[in-house]
Amino acid sequence: MKIVSGRYLRVFLTIKIKQALNAFPFYKHTNYSIFLILSHPRTGSSLLHTYLNSHTRILSLNESFSVTADKNLLLKEYSKTIRAVGLKFFYEYMDEPIKKKLFIDLLSDPRMYIIKVHRRNLLRVYVSLRIAQKTQEWSSIAVIKETTPNKKISLSKRECIETFEQYAKWELETQSILKIHNTPVFEVDYETLTEQPNETLFQIQKFLGISKQKPISLLNRQNAESLNSLIENYDALKESFVGTAYEYFFEA
Repeated sequence: MKIVSGRYLRVFLTIKIKQALNAFPFYKHTNYSIFLILSHPRTGSSLLHTYLNSHTRILSLNESFSVTADKNLLLKEYSKTIRAVGLKFFYEYMDEPIKKKLFIDLLSDPRMYIIKVHRRNLLRVYVSLRIAQKTQEWSSIAVIKETTPNKKISLSKRECIETFEQYAKWELETQSILKIHNTPVFEVDYETLTEQPNETLFQIQKFLGISKQKPISLLNRQNAESLNSLIENYDALKESFVGTAYEYFFEA
């Protein structure tokens, strides 16, 4: 007989209760905060999404804009028990005119808040992305995960630099738009989120104007091994970056 953990049960019940209350045609409102989790893929956005969604007053819709560009997802009526509604928005969407316009339109709403999530080491971000593409495991709540030999990848200097430069281009474009609209922004890095989840989430809850609740996530960390263990040609790649602006991404 499979035993369900108390953490899993609490998260499951919280989500189901929110879904049930939102299904009622009455007792609804639009007087809630709206937010976007702005990030690159593989920087902790899924972890933050699950932490936020474990709150009884927050509805996080994950990656809804990946399948639709319907801003009404954030603007329609929800149960009055919900005080903040949001979802993930990736920087790469700035290359899609419809989603870029959607982003700009949403920033005009005075209820909008931006939570920017980043990872200090962009090489880690890219390695995680490539491994997820290889294994097709984008998140995990299981104890058993892919073994390191099955995750190993090879990278070229050129593809890394092109990726880092593309990340920077998207970030600069997005930042310029945010400055124009003067939208409130809360910045957090993946390392702080994983090391100090309670303190970080309490700050984000305060930023959104939501009462304090201890966050819960069922996700397990992926690719925690050293970069040397994950990149087959690590030594040669590291050597090729000596003297460049990205040298510090490589572990000593």
